[in-house]
This record gives sequence, structure tokens and C-alpha cells, in this order.
Amino acid sequence: MLSAHSKALLISNLLSVLLGIKVVLNFSSIGTFYPLVLFYVLLIIQTYLSVKLFSKLITSQTTLQICTDILLVIYYVALIFSIHSPVIFSLLLTLFFILAVCKYLLIRNFLHPKLLKRKIFFDVLGVILAGSTYIIVRAGFPAVGMWWLLILFFIGSVYTLILRQLYRKDE
Repeated sequence: MLSAHSKALLISNLLSVLLGIKVVLNFSSIGTFYPLVLFYVLLIIQTYLSVKLFSKLITSQTTLQICTDILLVIYYVALIFSIHSPVIFSLLLTLFFILAVCKYLLIRNFLHPKLLKRKIFFDVLGVILAGSTYIIVRAGFPAVGMWWLLILFFIGSVYTLILRQLYRKDE
């Protein structure tokens, strides 16, 4: 069995390689493509830290939780392959964050309830951000939507990684 650090590193590296291949194969519009690439890099960083911490703290998983994890990995890969389409990407991202909220709502007997509550709160914000991005894109402003997504997710990442440190155990 892989350690929490090894799992997080493996997933992050595989996603980074897939993203790199996609970038090399698709030099499309700066207006929509590159904000999504930068967003995805931030998402990989957040994922690495989340997997590293939560895989240490969640001692046993139900079949439903394992299925949810598998679906989340499928969504990560689907996001890479939809990076050329702001509509599909933002829709998949909205569904991804909804599934992430469900994943953490399914956790029972967790020894760090404040951490779990924070994680769910920020994933709900992810649903709102991705959903609003989808609305902006569907309204006919894909470049605005992609930059909106990147800028707000970057601000949120600074907050959760530096200022408030979401991925830490409560003492």
C-alpha cells in the first residue's frame, strides 16, 4: 500500500504529465486555453495537498467513498481532455466540485470536524465559482469566464494555502 505522500505525489505527477501532453498538442487561444492550463496547475497543487492530508486522516473507507474517489479521478482526466472547450470544462468542473462536496459529506467518525467543515465549505465555494463560470461562458463570454475562474481560484488558493492553510490538522 502506498503512503499518503506517495499517493499524493503519484496522482499529482500523472495529472501533470497528462496536462503537459495536452499543452504541447494544443497551442490554441490564449484567451481561453492558457487560463485553464494555469487553473489546472493550481487544482493539481490543491489536490496534492488534499490527498496527502486526508489519506492519512481517513482510516477506513466505504465502498461508496471509494467509488466517489474513482469518479473524481475520472473527472480530473476528463477536465484535461476538455481544456479546449470552456463550456464543457466549466460544466465538468461544476460537477467535479459537487462530487467533491458529496465525498466529504459521506465521511463519518472523522476526528477533525473543523477541518472537514472547512474542506466542505471551500468545495461549496468551488461549486459556486465553477457554476458562475459556466453561466458566463454560456452567456457568450468564454475568455472572460476563463480569466474569472483563474483569478478567483488563484485568490482562493493564496487564501487556503498561505493565509488560512486549509490543509492542516486542527490541534
